[in-house]
Amino acid sequence: MVISGTVSGSDNGDKNRRLSFQDATGEIQVVLGEKVLTGLHIGQLMPGLALTITGPVKLLDGKLAVIPESASAVTLTP
Repeated sequence: MVISGTVSGSDNGDKNRRLSFQDATGEIQVVLGEKVLTGLHIGQLMPGLALTITGPVKLLDGKLAVIPESASAVTLTP
């Protein structure tokens, strides 16, 4: 799945970061694992940041989440 929108919130986990991600259809959770985070500037993942994220959709804690598999799957939207 490819989604484009803005970060509306974030929460740090033990080895991941969970983003609330808002697009034209609503809000979905994006989970950035340790492998993905090593290739990103995490300080930039602030609310309001426009991103395009590519990754599979999985059921996580009873909710749908997009889980990118590499840092290149998370790009700034111009």
